[in-house]
Amino acid sequence: MEVLINGCRIRPNARLESIDRLAGENLSGVNLSGARLDRAILQNSIFRNATLATASFNCANLRFADLSGADLKYADLSGADLTEANLSGANLYGAQLAHAVFARANLTGASLNSCHGAHVNFEAAVLRDASLHRMTATEGRFVDADLLNADLSLGSFIRADFTGTSLVASRWADSEFLDAKLPVA
Repeated sequence: MEVLINGCRIRPNARLESIDRLAGENLSGVNLSGARLDRAILQNSIFRNATLATASFNCANLRFADLSGADLKYADLSGADLTEANLSGANLYGAQLAHAVFARANLTGASLNSCHGAHVNFEAAVLRDASLHRMTATEGRFVDADLLNADLSLGSFIRADFTGTSLVASRWADSEFLDAKLPVA
């Protein structure tokens, strides 16, 4: 199904690179699976429960966006800025997160299983009850992140920084923390 918003055709596989006309728009429930939104300005946009599987958001501005409950399976968020975005309950299974910024974002209950994200930034992000099972976050930044009851099992966090983070109630069995900065007890 195709929807027209601010002159943009919203549909699966849409080509919306560098678009700025969707900033602040309500796109709840839309299907943009496979769409190209690289370098798009989507600040304050609402993608609640949207289907964004395999979509590309390379270097997109998603600051303060609401992606709660969104399906972002295998999406490419490399270099995207999701500062203070709401991704609670979102499914990011297998997503590419290299150099993405999730600073102060809400990822409560989100699934980040099998994600890959060298240099991903989760500084002060809320990852309560989130699943990061089999995640690879080489040199990831988790400083002051809230990981209460998060599942980090079988993950690879080589040279990641967990300073100021509590891993006490988190599950991290069989994870790799080679040269990682872990919190001091």
